[in-house]
Amino acid sequence: MTPDDLTPDTSLSAACVIVDALLDGEAVDKQALRDALDDRATRDYFVDALVLRQLTHEMAPMTFTVAESPVARTRRPLQWVMSAAVLALVATGGYLAGHRREMPPPTADALVSAASEPGVTAPAPTKIIRLDPGVSWTTETARQ
Repeated sequence: MTPDDLTPDTSLSAACVIVDALLDGEAVDKQALRDALDDRATRDYFVDALVLRQLTHEMAPMTFTVAESPVARTRRPLQWVMSAAVLALVATGGYLAGHRREMPPPTADALVSAASEPGVTAPAPTKIIRLDPGVSWTTETARQ
């Protein structure tokens, strides 16, 4: 079977095309419409198409909306209050826990300084850069 075998031949006769044009609100020739409605098959098509269009005309396009229940509307302010209360509780608990914690004793590394040890000196510089005001730099060039 091919897809062409599954779909029946739905070519409309010229009379049915005139009836469809009338139902679509297009301008049709009166005599052509009279001639088309003289045929019993075309009249049956006209009645079927008219009934089908009336049935589908009353159907609105599918639209989806989310309807909030009354419970959800009353719960929303309560949720904000509860969230704020939890946030305040956590912040207060963290503040109090940090304040009441004892400071650890200083470590041995913190007590050692370079000035306290004899023989510890900075290495000699390899290059000295002189910055003389007005010679190597000025405040006017720095602003530009």
